[in-house]
Amino acid sequence: MSLARRIVEADTTMQPIDDLADQLRIPTSVPGANNPELMGAKALVEAIQESRNALVEQMAETYAVEYTPAELRRILDFRIGPGGEAMKRLDPNLLAAIERFYGAQASAEARRRFCADRKCEPAPAKAAAS
Repeated sequence: MSLARRIVEADTTMQPIDDLADQLRIPTSVPGANNPELMGAKALVEAIQESRNALVEQMAETYAVEYTPAELRRILDFRIGPGGEAMKRLDPNLLAAIERFYGAQASAEARRRFCADRKCEPAPAKAAAS
């Protein structure tokens, strides 16, 4: 399973999720980092990280079931080699779609956690498609 996990980690689809978590992370050295208003941001970062880790595990399990160890090795060699690098440059739309999906999912989870013991305004309604 570790070989399958390395394949997933080598894939660029994790980068937008990692970038989003990094952007939202609040350094503990920031004055007031433990104040209640910032706890929502911390919950969001935790939810993003948990979603990302669950996605990695799910994808790794799929790889481990579908491919032999020899095939996994060849896939990993491709991903970390020149072909994989070229593939990363050609797929920005996929990365943007993953970032939008997991950002929204993690945000909803963070809101649920943050509002579990606080009185929060109702979540904004989704706009209807025209």
